[in-house]
Amino acid sequence: MYGVIVVYTGRRVPNINFQGMLDPFEHEFAQEAGKAGVPLRRGGPAMVSSDDERELLTKFEMMKKGGARIVLVPMIDDVYGKVKLVADGIGQATQCLKWKNIERPPRGYHYNVMLKVNTKMGGTNHTLISRLPGRPGPPPQGMFQEPPASLSWLFDKPCMLVGIDVSHAEPGSDRESMAAVVASMDGRAWQYVADISSQTARLEIVNALEPAMVRLLKCFQGRNNGKLPATIIVYRDGVGDGQFEQVVNNEIPAIKGAMMLLGYPDNACKIAMIICQKGHHTRLFYEESVTDGKPNYINPCPGLVVDSTGGQDSITSAKYNEFYLNSHAAIQGTAKPCKYALVYDSIGLKLAELQLLTYWSCYLYSRCNKSVSYCTPAYYAHWASKRAKNLFAAGGSSQDLIEISEKWAETGALSTMFFV
Repeated sequence: MYGVIVVYTGRRVPNINFQGMLDPFEHEFAQEAGKAGVPLRRGGPAMVSSDDERELLTKFEMMKKGGARIVLVPMIDDVYGKVKLVADGIGQATQCLKWKNIERPPRGYHYNVMLKVNTKMGGTNHTLISRLPGRPGPPPQGMFQEPPASLSWLFDKPCMLVGIDVSHAEPGSDRESMAAVVASMDGRAWQYVADISSQTARLEIVNALEPAMVRLLKCFQGRNNGKLPATIIVYRDGVGDGQFEQVVNNEIPAIKGAMMLLGYPDNACKIAMIICQKGHHTRLFYEESVTDGKPNYINPCPGLVVDSTGGQDSITSAKYNEFYLNSHAAIQGTAKPCKYALVYDSIGLKLAELQLLTYWSCYLYSRCNKSVSYCTPAYYAHWASKRAKNLFAAGGSSQDLIEISEKWAETGALSTMFFV
C-alpha cells in the first residue's frame, strides 16, 4: 500500500487539478508494477501540503500510521531536501517525483520509478543467475538465489560488501564534508544499510567509521542469526594515489576496532580493501576497421579488464594489484573504465576472483537493469553521501544524520534503502 502527498512552496495552494493529473499517472504506474509482479494500491486520497516542516511531519505521520509502505511525493517546486529530512527522520520511505514528469512522463519513466520503489519497500529487482554445473539457464520464475552461485566462494559463508565515500562542499567553501558507509545485509548482496555523518571540511578519512561499522555489524548480526560476516570486502571511493597508505592506516584499524567493541577479536573477520578511482584520463577503445586510411574506433564490451604490469606500455601500477574494468556499455561517447587498486588483503584474494566479484557487483545496482560504470557498494556510498548533503542543505544537523542512520538501521525495518 502506498500514499501520495503533493508538496508545494508558498502559502497558497496552486490552482492545479491535482487528482485529474495524478489519476492517469498512477494508472500507468500500477500497470508497470503489475508487470513486475508488485501489486500496488493506494491507501487513500492524495494529500496536499506546503513545505512547512510541521505540516509535512503531521501528514507523513498520518501516512505511516495508516500503513503506507512508501509515499509518492509529487513536487510542484524543488522541496526535495525538506521532504527527505522530515520523512527520513521518522523512518518513512518516500519517492519524490517532479511535477513536470507527472504531467508528461518521459519514455520509460514509470518503470524506472518502479525499480526504486520496489527496492525501498524491501523487494529485489534482479539477481545473478547460477553458474553451477548441471543447472544451465536462469532459476525458476520468482526464485531469487540466496546466495547466487555466481558470487564465487566468498559467499559460501556470510560476506559483507562495504562501500565508503566522502563528499566535499564546492571549492572555497568551509562547510562540513559528508561521509557515508553502506554495507550489504544479505547473501544476494542486494539489501544495504547506510550510515551517514558529517565531519571536518575537506577531511577525506572517515572520522566516525568505527561507530558506523558497529551499527552496520549489529544490523548484519540481527539479520543473520547473530553471526558476524566471515569476510568484509571494502570498496573505498574518492581517494587519490597519495592517500592510499593514510586510508589503510586509519580505516582498517577502525573496522577492526568496531569488532572489538562488539566483543570479538580484531581478526574475527578477514578484510580486503579496494580503492575505486574514476577521476583519471585513461580511456579504452578498440580499433574495429580502417576506412580510407582512417581507423574506426568502438567502445569495448562490458567486462573488459586490463591488469598487465611491467614494460613501457603498462597503464597499471607496479606497486599495487591494480586493474581497469570497463563494466558498462556507454550510452554515448567513449566509455570510461573505473580503476581499482587492492591496497589491503587478509583474505587471500586472487586478482581474477576480485575482478569477477567486482564486475558481477556492477549488475546488482537497483536503479538500473543493466551493468553500471563502477561497483555497486561504492555507487551506493556516493548516493548516501549525497543524501547527507541534501539533508544538511535543508537545515539538518550532525545529530539528525546520526538519528536517521540509527532509525533506518533498526533490525526490524522491512526496508533500509532510503538513500537510493
